[in-house]
Order: sequence, then structure tokens, then C-alpha cells
Amino acid sequence: MGTDSIGATQPSTTWYLAEGCTAGGFETWVLVQNPGSSSASINLILQTASGEHQGPYITLASSQRISINLGSLINTSDVSTIVTSDQPVVVERAVYWNNRAGGSDSIAYTP
Repeated sequence: MGTDSIGATQPSTTWYLAEGCTAGGFETWVLVQNPGSSSASINLILQTASGEHQGPYITLASSQRISINLGSLINTSDVSTIVTSDQPVVVERAVYWNNRAGGSDSIAYTP
């Protein structure tokens, strides 16, 4: 099984990811790439039906990528994510289910 998505047209400092899921056999991953020449300070805010939850703060070196398993942070049937950074980055989300027999991938929205 493989997933893909259209690419982002440019990096940004604010990204919004639509609903994901970390309960009931689902995995949701937030993927952040820093294409710049400086380290980026990344902040994740997780939004659920029970309210907003502070996610991790991450320092991402230049030309690096990180995959963040939201299931290690929260167990919920609905989670949207806001990613902010002090440097322009690129963000996408991967969701897997049924022991990774199914999956989807999507770029984030940036205003």
C-alpha cells in the first residue's frame, strides 16, 4: 500500500491539518520538513472535541524532516493540528488504518 498527495507550492510558517484519528486502530502522523538553511522551532497544537491540547515543541535542523506520531501524544477519534514555525517549513499528514492495509496522505492548508 502506498499514499501520495499533491505537493506544497512553497514553505510557510503556519499550517492547518484537517481531522485525523488516533483511536480504534488508526494512526495519524504529522510530517514536517525544513527546506531552509537555518534550524526551525516547531510548535504543534492539537485540537479535539474536548478542546485544545499543547503538542510538542521541536527544533528541526536545516534540510531535515521529522515524522510525529500523534498517537504517542493523544488517543482520540478526532484530532486536527496547527503547526507553527519561526522558519518556513512544509507540512503534511499521513493516516493509516486496518494494520496499515489502508492509508491516506494530504498536504496541510496554509493561509
